[in-house]
Amino acid sequence: YCAVCGETFSLEEGTCCETELTKAADLWKEPIAFTWKSTKLSEVVNANVSTTGEVVFYGASKYNTTQEMKDAYADDETIFDSFTGETGNGLWTVVDGKLTWVGSKVSHVHTFKDATCTEAKVCLMCGHVEGEPLGHDGMGTNCDRCGTHIRDYALLFAVENGEATLSGFEGVANELELPSTYNGYAVTAIGDNAFANCTSLTSVVIPGTVTTIGDNAFFGCTELEAVYYGNTADQWALVSIGSGNEAFVGLGCYVENQYSSVAFFGDSITQGYGDKCQLTDNNYVNELTEMMDLDVSINNGLSSTTFCVSSLSGSVYDRFKYSSKFEQDGEAVEVVLIMAGVNDFNRATETHYGLGTFLCDDNRTIYGSARTWCEKILEYKSMAKYANTRFIICTPTITSWNDSMGSRGDFSPTVTNLQGITLRQMCEAMIETCEYYGVEVFDMNIESGIYWNSAEDNTVDIYFGDGIHPGDAGHYQIATVLYNHLRYTYVEA
Repeated sequence: YCAVCGETFSLEEGTCCETELTKAADLWKEPIAFTWKSTKLSEVVNANVSTTGEVVFYGASKYNTTQEMKDAYADDETIFDSFTGETGNGLWTVVDGKLTWVGSKVSHVHTFKDATCTEAKVCLMCGHVEGEPLGHDGMGTNCDRCGTHIRDYALLFAVENGEATLSGFEGVANELELPSTYNGYAVTAIGDNAFANCTSLTSVVIPGTVTTIGDNAFFGCTELEAVYYGNTADQWALVSIGSGNEAFVGLGCYVENQYSSVAFFGDSITQGYGDKCQLTDNNYVNELTEMMDLDVSINNGLSSTTFCVSSLSGSVYDRFKYSSKFEQDGEAVEVVLIMAGVNDFNRATETHYGLGTFLCDDNRTIYGSARTWCEKILEYKSMAKYANTRFIICTPTITSWNDSMGSRGDFSPTVTNLQGITLRQMCEAMIETCEYYGVEVFDMNIESGIYWNSAEDNTVDIYFGDGIHPGDAGHYQIATVLYNHLRYTYVEA
């Protein structure tokens, strides 16, 4: 089979499209190229090779590694005694009876094997991968396309007048996210008794397309604890909910926020520093901006700043006190995220960045600064212009750099800084003060999924390449956690 055109040809008669193989002419006098389609490699080599370099193999793309090819042709071990190169990545020839990689790919038109549920389409000649796997399909326990078991439950639907109703449920599920479409039809209703007596269900995400929930749809769901709706609070209020769903209604609902503008305040991590203290476009601000599809994203991050208002190196508060920093064309943004960092912990001195006492007015301390932050936020919230702006103070993520040690160190909960306090104590001081004032606080220190239990048991080394600044994976993790926190707001019944 010719590597260029895919047609079969006789080795005795020569190549089928010799002019297309000129790139290999300097390697072989009369190169013959073909893809690997023999059951046993030895059958090809032994039958067709009389002199070194006479035959060129192109492809072998079904194997990802040398070892995979060796395993596939275990009966032909002598051929692979000096096997070199990468499969599917160029031209191969036989030297002294051994397969050897010797050149780059011959130009050819890709001949693709169709994509499957789990594999993207791939060229049969060179192994080039294009697109994405199709993914499993269907609402039943098995994939409609490939038959693979994909879930322990089935959703049943009925279609009428161009709209789909989720009419029933079979099986067992704990956390369930319902689809917004079925076979191209919008899912607009959950039918009578659809989930009745489903005692395994603990949470359900209802798509924003749903406008009707039938009688007893969630009757007897005794373990159900959380309901999410993929649309606004105003839209949820318009959903018609039938009788027999009193317990379901009593849970309240987490409705989806549709924010378009966010302002960020923080230190070097917010500014965009990543691994090896280098600015990166893949910072959490940019990642979150993309995840939320924001129209307005204002980055007020500044390296070396602290949460403490009275700072030896500048405070995040120095920018926050100017409301213009969270406005766009005179309009307030919808969300203001204040990301506390670890500079306060790492750079503690005898005079600055101590814990202080609850509600003290010493802005060199965490307690005193938290009070100042909260009072300023409440001042803003009292103004009509910022009344609907959501202000959130986030506790710092854990890192593995400790300035007092001068190197990466142990950041377990018991480690203290030069003020004799732990990072967790600082976080709890922020939380206590915010809760007192009724200011929203998000405990990123706990919720981030970034932890340090020991040198052997931690995720800090995965997410923070240089010990204090997150790499791309760390920035993405922070953005994902923030996205999940911002996505929904709880509405009481």
